[in-house]
Amino acid sequence: MKWRLSILILLFATALTSRAQINTDRIVQMGRTAIYYEDYVLAIQRFNLVIASKNWLPEPYFYRGLAKFYLEDYKGAERDCSEAISRNAYKFDYYYLRALCRSNQDRFDDAIEDYRSAIHQNRVDRNCWYNLAASYLNTKRYDEANATLDTMLTLWPKDPAEMSMKAQVYLCKEDTTQAEQWTDRALEMDEYNGVALSLKAAILLHRDSNSLAEATFTKALVQRPRESNLYAGRAISRYHQNNLRGAMADYDQAIEIDSLSYTSHYNRGLLRAQVGEDNKAIEDFNFVLRLDPQDVIALYNRSLLLDNVGDYQGAIRDLSSVIKVYPQFWAGYQQRAAIKRKIGDVAGAERDEFRVLKARMDASQGKLKRDTTRHTVKKGQRQLEDHARLISEDEAPQYADLARGKVQNRHTELTLIERPKTDTPSEADMLFDQGNHYFVLGDYVTAVDSYTEALNIDDRHRESLYNRGVVYLLLDKKEEGLADLSKAGELGLYSAYNLIKRYSQK
Repeated sequence: MKWRLSILILLFATALTSRAQINTDRIVQMGRTAIYYEDYVLAIQRFNLVIASKNWLPEPYFYRGLAKFYLEDYKGAERDCSEAISRNAYKFDYYYLRALCRSNQDRFDDAIEDYRSAIHQNRVDRNCWYNLAASYLNTKRYDEANATLDTMLTLWPKDPAEMSMKAQVYLCKEDTTQAEQWTDRALEMDEYNGVALSLKAAILLHRDSNSLAEATFTKALVQRPRESNLYAGRAISRYHQNNLRGAMADYDQAIEIDSLSYTSHYNRGLLRAQVGEDNKAIEDFNFVLRLDPQDVIALYNRSLLLDNVGDYQGAIRDLSSVIKVYPQFWAGYQQRAAIKRKIGDVAGAERDEFRVLKARMDASQGKLKRDTTRHTVKKGQRQLEDHARLISEDEAPQYADLARGKVQNRHTELTLIERPKTDTPSEADMLFDQGNHYFVLGDYVTAVDSYTEALNIDDRHRESLYNRGVVYLLLDKKEEGLADLSKAGELGLYSAYNLIKRYSQK
């Protein structure tokens, strides 16, 4: 999950060097100003100039890392923070920003070490303590999360956010009694706290107090109107009160906010099937199965719907996929046999019926073997009744908002770039062109080799870095791809940040 955190950076701090070094100071000041006005590409350009002339200074690396962070280039930002720390190991901001970068890459253990180092430099920064506790929670180190929150409550004894996270910790430990106590304490401090209200609603839903849960979800939505999980939770409470129209409206709203919500599509599909909207239900299950083609429960549900609408071949296809995973799914054989008779495949129907009959005979004689097929259904068992659990699991720790970067194009296609044509191409240029040629032929491995050879000759050949990064992404080597694109962006190919922003979220 994407971390949206606050970062307390003093953009207009003291000058980096003595006042006699006016040019360096001016460029650094221009870079800071660019960050302030959210022109992160310009900021990178300015700090590149300083680093090129005075690479022993830590601050330009840090501020360039900050600009990359806002562009969601977390790998590049982390690298710059490490450079800053290697030059000055006693700055709170350097460790804190690197911790945020690592958190956004889901490397919470590494982030924890940096948060600890940052706290060693500055013990009274609340956000750093809070993020440390959240990192413990994300790594299921619940006792350490609780201990961190207890320390925070001695420093900030009336903060409802800390109490809400305590409630989340206890929910993860399945101690709903303690979770509710901490949620109630948070609400005593702030009755309109959105996180605490969300948690309270989840607890009520878990206890089947559906009317109270609905009212609490509604109150939480006033504070957090763009939280799709809250609509999904309220839909469950309404469903259990037989308010199917209200539940459907909430699922629609949840999906409008988060179009990729697996759970909302799944449960809306179940609800649409229940009210007879078979074709619309099929659309939802189509979406679910695009996200997880191995979800056998969704496949089985879709097979029932396809049978209802007369798509018999589709129904047989889905049932066959389920039976392949569960060879002793006798109800599936019976259903498939019935569909085969509808399309005149009598022989196929009789084969399925014979298998069921033989299984019954074997069972009566004690010969039927237990199905030892090993299969884990990760998402398919998320039925309507399970939502109380899902809401609490999906309710991740909340953080103060962070202003995002302004690179908006999240739909950039993975395409190569061409280098500017010159009359006298260098050896690196020719290897770059060779890599593009192999890419067009579909030989991605050799293309990577060619780009690598070009970079061995000129490690600042930014076009080779960009294209190699693209090919790595196509080869599902995300870490290598983002690292190359980060370096290409740093060297001036700023379109790389469009791809970084897109693929860092996947």
